[in-house]
Amino acid sequence: MIRGLSLGTVVPPSVWRLGKFLAVGASGTVLNVAIFSVLTVQFGVHHLVASATAFELTLVSNYLINNNWTFSDRRRQFFSIPSLARY
Repeated sequence: MIRGLSLGTVVPPSVWRLGKFLAVGASGTVLNVAIFSVLTVQFGVHHLVASATAFELTLVSNYLINNNWTFSDRRRQFFSIPSLARY
């Protein structure tokens, strides 16, 4: 807060939400590559299996972060299977 101004008054909420959404996407990309690399290089998992596993884990991670941070004002609960299925 700067002299009575909160971040929400300086940056419009829609722009702030877009920044959060982009940050989650970028972190998902890094997580996907990291998981894929560990599975293929460290554990010798076939690249197709490693790719599918990395994708699924990243999908769940992005859902949880977006649900509980980016869109926290719209969520009903921390985690729900129907909500994840729609994601």
